[in-house]
Amino acid sequence: DGIRGQIVKRSRNITIWTRGEELVNNSFPELVKLISLISDDFVIDGEILIWDSKKDFPNEFGLLQKRLRRKSPSKKIQIELPISFLIYDLLELNGEDLRKNILSKRRDQLEKVYANWKDKNSNPYFHKLRLTNLLKLSNWQEIENKKNDSRNFNTEGLVIKNKNSRYVP
Repeated sequence: DGIRGQIVKRSRNITIWTRGEELVNNSFPELVKLISLISDDFVIDGEILIWDSKKDFPNEFGLLQKRLRRKSPSKKIQIELPISFLIYDLLELNGEDLRKNILSKRRDQLEKVYANWKDKNSNPYFHKLRLTNLLKLSNWQEIENKKNDSRNFNTEGLVIKNKNSRYVP
């Protein structure tokens, strides 16, 4: 599990904000560096996590807290506690506010732009930017089963959104 965050990249300025409106750039210098390699301007909404690359799912929240307490983490800490940003939503792209669009349209745009970023980026750490997996569940029992299974992947549950909804801050 992680903390909700937004990454804003406009021109060459990059800011990483928590839901509590705390600027956390200094806690995640490797994420700032990675974002700087992307040529587009954008605002993305997602979650900052410590990622377990062997299990390929988030590590426990307590490990992320160790990163948050450090205003300038050493290279050793960055290696021992590697972060990832799990992207939920694309809110702005190259100056265009996308929040008025429905979620399914924003997701389509996000998948296309993410594929483009990935194709143009040879940085071996680009995988630290990840897209959320979309689950297409058709009934409440499937939802309940996935929610109950989420603990096996160090997550607290599911995020359920209406694909026809607009972004509301």
